[in-house]
Amino acid sequence: MHVMNGALIRNRTITVRYYEPIAQDVFWSHFSSIGTPPIHRSRPNSPESESTSGRSSPEVAAQNVEDAEAERRRQEDIAQAIREAAERREKEAAAAAKEAAEAKAKKQEERRRRKEEAERAEAAARQALDAAMAEETSAGLEHMEARVTLSEVNSEMLKARMTCVEAKKAWENAEKVHAEVEKRLNEALGSMEEALQKKLLVQARRKAIEKEDREQETDEETLRQAELAESIRKMQELRLVEEAEREEREKRQREAALAEEERLKREREARAREVAERLAREREEAERMAREQREREEQQKRDAENRQRLYEQAAATERVRCQGRDLKFIFWNDQRALERFLLVSDEFDSIKFEESRPLIFENVPWPVLDPPYCQIIASIEWGAVEKFFNAMEKLLRNDKEYKALLEKTHRRFHPDKWRARGILNSVPDQGLRDRLEAAGNIVAQAITPLWRSRR
Repeated sequence: MHVMNGALIRNRTITVRYYEPIAQDVFWSHFSSIGTPPIHRSRPNSPESESTSGRSSPEVAAQNVEDAEAERRRQEDIAQAIREAAERREKEAAAAAKEAAEAKAKKQEERRRRKEEAERAEAAARQALDAAMAEETSAGLEHMEARVTLSEVNSEMLKARMTCVEAKKAWENAEKVHAEVEKRLNEALGSMEEALQKKLLVQARRKAIEKEDREQETDEETLRQAELAESIRKMQELRLVEEAEREEREKRQREAALAEEERLKREREARAREVAERLAREREEAERMAREQREREEQQKRDAENRQRLYEQAAATERVRCQGRDLKFIFWNDQRALERFLLVSDEFDSIKFEESRPLIFENVPWPVLDPPYCQIIASIEWGAVEKFFNAMEKLLRNDKEYKALLEKTHRRFHPDKWRARGILNSVPDQGLRDRLEAAGNIVAQAITPLWRSRR
């Protein structure tokens, strides 16, 4: 079509105008979105159009202007449609972006909410864990208190059982005393009944004798009747007297029994009070003794700690002094070992070991050939001591000097000598004291056969 533009065919000039729309993809998408295909308006090859080709140039120019105006309007319509499609797309994109932003905000809010819930759950779990640990601690304390209370209750039960046993013994003794009293009362009643029977017999005999006398004096029936009546009267009086005496006796017996029972009750109560007071005193005494024992133990513990602290300070000072003394024995041989042994021995013999200047490993003249910076308690052995004195025997040509060295060392390390000087009393640590004592005993035992062989 571009080739035919301006061509002359059959004395007619062919003018072809082609307008390509801007942003055809948006244009076509606009029509595809509204479901209406674009309409291409083209003039049909009608006779009128064909006749225009034969018109003059002004007419053709006017026609071209009209076509251009129509095309411009069409392009404006297309541009308006494109703008509307773009605005719609922008609105849709803005709506989609807003929805995405809202969805993102919702997701962030959901994540924040879940995070807060997780933090709250974690805090609650921590609180629950702390509460559980606190409850466990409280339960442990309550368990310990329950065990202490149980031991106290067991002790009280044991004391109560002992009290019951003592009360039972007292009750048995009281029953024995009551039985003895009752037995004595029965015996007394029996004696009284026998005395009354004897009295009645005596009275009956006396009456019989009186009756015989009266019968001898007179035989009158009236007299006998009078005597009989008198005897009946006297018997009645005697019976009344006996009943009164018996009631009085029973009353006295009841009063004596009540008095005895009251006395036994008072004795039991007094004995129970005495037992309770004694148990209370014993319990108070036990608590006082336990309290004093705890106080003594705490004081001993504090004293031991203070003594240990003072010992460590004094031992550190003494150790520094010994290290300064041993600086001149850096170069080591058997002669230097002998010189150091004699020097430390003189110090050891002259030191008064106490808390302010305690015994330590470094201020003991151990008879070994090891240099001072290599000596430890484990190196004090029988063989090491014998090796030292064998070397000293070779080093000391004078036999008297060697024997004197053996004798002084044997006397210096004798256990009785250490106990007499109280050397180990300056060491509060029992473990260190035992190790130093064991090392001293090894030295004494190793020197003894050497000393005996030279006597």
